[in-house]
Amino acid sequence: MRSSTRSALACGLTSVLLLAAREAHAKKIALESAAGSCVTMPNEVYARAASLLTARGHTVTVVDAAAIDTPAEIATYDAVVFGGGNFACDWDWASFDGVLSGYVNGGGGLVVTGWGAYYLASNPKNQTYPGLEAVLPVLKGVSFDGNATTIDIVAGHPITVGVAAFTNAQYDNYGGGVKPGATTLATHGANASAAAWTVGTGRSVYLGPIFLADWANYANESLLDGTKAGATELFLRSVEWAARGIGTPTAKLTPSPLVVGSSNVGKKVQGTFTLANEGDAALEVSALAWSGAQAAEFTTAEATPFSVAAGASKLITVEFTPTATGARASKLTLTANTAAPPALDITGTGTAPGLTAPASIDFGAVAVGATSAPKSVELANTGDGPLTISAVTLDGATNRFALAATSFPAVIEPGKKLALTATFTPDAAGAAAATLTLTTDDPAKLSTKIALAGTGEGPGAGSSSSSASSASSSSGAPSSSGAPSTTTPEAAAPSDDACGCRTTGRSPGGVGWGAAAAALAATMVLARRRRRAAR
Repeated sequence: MRSSTRSALACGLTSVLLLAAREAHAKKIALESAAGSCVTMPNEVYARAASLLTARGHTVTVVDAAAIDTPAEIATYDAVVFGGGNFACDWDWASFDGVLSGYVNGGGGLVVTGWGAYYLASNPKNQTYPGLEAVLPVLKGVSFDGNATTIDIVAGHPITVGVAAFTNAQYDNYGGGVKPGATTLATHGANASAAAWTVGTGRSVYLGPIFLADWANYANESLLDGTKAGATELFLRSVEWAARGIGTPTAKLTPSPLVVGSSNVGKKVQGTFTLANEGDAALEVSALAWSGAQAAEFTTAEATPFSVAAGASKLITVEFTPTATGARASKLTLTANTAAPPALDITGTGTAPGLTAPASIDFGAVAVGATSAPKSVELANTGDGPLTISAVTLDGATNRFALAATSFPAVIEPGKKLALTATFTPDAAGAAAATLTLTTDDPAKLSTKIALAGTGEGPGAGSSSSSASSASSSSGAPSSSGAPSTTTPEAAAPSDDACGCRTTGRSPGGVGWGAAAAALAATMVLARRRRRAAR
């Protein structure tokens, strides 16, 4: 049917039919054959194409241009396939060119096979096809190769999943190059042989090495002799993708870039990112690969392969273990069924703690039995990473030195301090020592020792020697003449000791402290004299 008028009703019907077609599982495909001198079509090629698509569960109709030249008519199909033929054909593309752009932009599918781009640039009638040019993924052009050609498949698009390279006996028409935004599906040397493009809400594909043609030497170049599995699958998947039988997954990685934060050298820190599939087909991820100078410092336990359904998302955890301080970076690339492999830049910072601690703490002289004033053992972190004090031990005179209760492990953030409190309680006169050992994660000070020292001071220590003579007489010790003194302790005069305290010469038990010291000194002098006389 042909119509010179396009009513608003027809346009509305187009949108309704397109929506319904896109939601259907089995697709309706139109194979458009030329008329006039190419009236022999549908030929063997079209019959084979229809048979293959039917075997995949689709409904296929071979039509001429008159059957799809109105919005309502073309909207009954999920995808239209045409192209090929010989140069003598009386092409009638002009009759439906006016509806192609609206059809594809509105959600329809278009597949143009070999010679399509060539014919746009050079055709017998010198006609123009603005509708077709607007939605074709390649520029019109006459470039082709008439020799035996190897068609290499480009991975990364849903169409090319599972499609193998193949060889044509002759002819690959790659037109004028791929348009910006379109995706190359196959190449012949440096040339793009096939491409796919999302146009508005619709899809279009150009297949330069595959022909729906009536010439015998082209018939076996398409997909149809059964010897080129790669060509067959490329054609079928192109039609299915254009008809939305194959959706397009769209990967989105957030946040991007991912900053996992900082961690001390040799210690692990984790970060997470979300892989969302914003497309309309399952996202299939087959591998994850790290790259970059510090790639070895980043890992993930995520196993491949895995799938993310359309509209779903997946949280992925990565781990960062720096081997040096400073900025560290890597890139995680996903091998997936997307037009381009999704990739995520990931950064982290390697840090190190720095312990500053006193070498020693001296409590000075403390009276026996008394407890010193508390002293602070100040620990500071001068590094750029957290410092962990995992344990503190005290060795030596542990019955005299004590550390106030502190919970370990303790973490000191960069620029912060931790004060430990220690005391000294001597139980005997004389020097005492102990060692405070810190176990830390500072690489340069894994075990740090702090010396503790103090002196126990007994009663009367440091009293004046000037009272020795009077003390000797009061203790009954010999005088300087050797004769015993008859002076009693009660007769001893008061004296001042070395601490500036006044003493009475008598202990609480009635024994003079000064006198006892003087007696001891006198006894020592007498012993020395006797040793000299014995020589």
